[in-house]
Amino acid sequence: MVKINQETYALAIKYLIKNDATIHQLAEETGLHYVTASSLIKTFRKHKLVHVCDWEQDKRGRDQTIVIRWGSGSDKKRYSMTTAERSRLYRARRKNNETFTVVQRMGRNEQAGRNT
Repeated sequence: MVKINQETYALAIKYLIKNDATIHQLAEETGLHYVTASSLIKTFRKHKLVHVCDWEQDKRGRDQTIVIRWGSGSDKKRYSMTTAERSRLYRARRKNNETFTVVQRMGRNEQAGRNT
């Protein structure tokens, strides 16, 4: 367990000045728990000492983890799909699934010796 004191703040600031970092990376570097490092970043953002310079994506391609850069600046916007994009992707997945299901059924019928 690491106490938050002047040395911890100094380590965090030193690391952020040299590197762009996620909260996980900052927590690992300073020895703080993730929640404590998150709280520290929240305080830094409140006083405009850091800003969001990028987003890391998860396995599905959604922006999930912020990447922090030292210095004042504007935060990079988080990408979100519009309703039209979501609907278009849903229809495409549904269409592909129906096609796959029909082909799959045809294969079963041929294996059973039926001609449908």
